[in-house]
Amino acid sequence: MFALFKKKASLEDILNDINFKTPQFTPDINLLQSKFWNWIFVPDECMTLGHKHELMQKGASGFYPFYSDCYTSEKFTCLEKQLGKLSQQLTFQTINDPELPMWMNKAHRVKGELYSLSGEDIIKLDNYKKNTVYSNRVRVNINIPYTLKNRKVSQTYNGTWSASYESSKPHITSINASMYVSSLDYWHDQLEKVDNFRPVKVMDDPDRVYVRRYYDYKFQSSL
Repeated sequence: MFALFKKKASLEDILNDINFKTPQFTPDINLLQSKFWNWIFVPDECMTLGHKHELMQKGASGFYPFYSDCYTSEKFTCLEKQLGKLSQQLTFQTINDPELPMWMNKAHRVKGELYSLSGEDIIKLDNYKKNTVYSNRVRVNINIPYTLKNRKVSQTYNGTWSASYESSKPHITSINASMYVSSLDYWHDQLEKVDNFRPVKVMDDPDRVYVRRYYDYKFQSSL
């Protein structure tokens, strides 16, 4: 009979239980898990062939991204923290700090890859990026260029018909996705040790007005 009466949990017990179930670097876990998949844009060592690509491989698209030719609408500052084979790309909001070298204050669009991950996989990514400490996972607009194939039918000299295909001019579609933006408050003191960092490779593409100049970490080895 007495088993029917359960002891009420104290407020401290409830809070401890919530903290236990909430991952340290993923305070929005409930929101993430309410969606089957979540769009994630990565422009760094998590990309295909990067040394942290295993963090992306359990996503909806598997080993390869849904899109590998996509760019941020907003401009950022991208730097590489030099750690040999374990080097990391850091993506900052435009720094604009006169105490830092000029090359740390430049900003361009960022090229990267677009994946879709479950909430559980984002927890692993948050742990690596130390979300809310080293960086912040924020929502950004990602532009994805694409072309259409136009079919053209014509009659040949002997009366038969043939078809050819021509690509249209580039079109743009946009997706709202999450991206890790490095915390300047955390990294600022380290950025002053400029020998530990170098700029990410900037590519020029004047023919594509929606890109112009952009950071591309895949070409970092050519620096």
